[in-house]
Amino acid sequence: MKDFVIRNPKEEDAEQIGSLDFVLNMTYLYHGDLDKRNMLCAVSGEDKIIAVAHLMEHETFHAAGHDEDKDFIRYLKFQILFADGVEDEQIKDALTDALIIRSREIKAEHLDKRIVLAEYLDADNLKDLSYYLARGFTIRDTIVVFRFDLSQDIPRYPLPEGCRCCHFY
Repeated sequence: MKDFVIRNPKEEDAEQIGSLDFVLNMTYLYHGDLDKRNMLCAVSGEDKIIAVAHLMEHETFHAAGHDEDKDFIRYLKFQILFADGVEDEQIKDALTDALIIRSREIKAEHLDKRIVLAEYLDADNLKDLSYYLARGFTIRDTIVVFRFDLSQDIPRYPLPEGCRCCHFY
């Protein structure tokens, strides 16, 4: 798609944002400290929102007691959502660039802090992993998610010698 612009949301965009993602819409409408500059919309020539990208400060961003620690990382999380779940790489490129520009503006306000732009992806999401790695992002941390199929029996393991189980009161 060639005919689109990237801009911050307007009040009249709330319904369209809501059709993309309910939680994002609630954030947009009711999150009092959401800086509207941290939300970017890809809008078609017909004023239809095609995709939305947004930045959110992770709870580490304003963590106390780390001002002297130059290695402490403060995260700016981001997410890009497409209308109807249909991705367009040209739009994704433009939104990614806009997110990086906005993140650099935020970094300029906090020169003494180490700030990282972060997106949480599943390890098997090879398409997005490849996309971001090709654009200079690096894999910083990995999060292991354990799953247990609840339709299976719970395994029973013998207690180590000298241990016993008792009811907690």
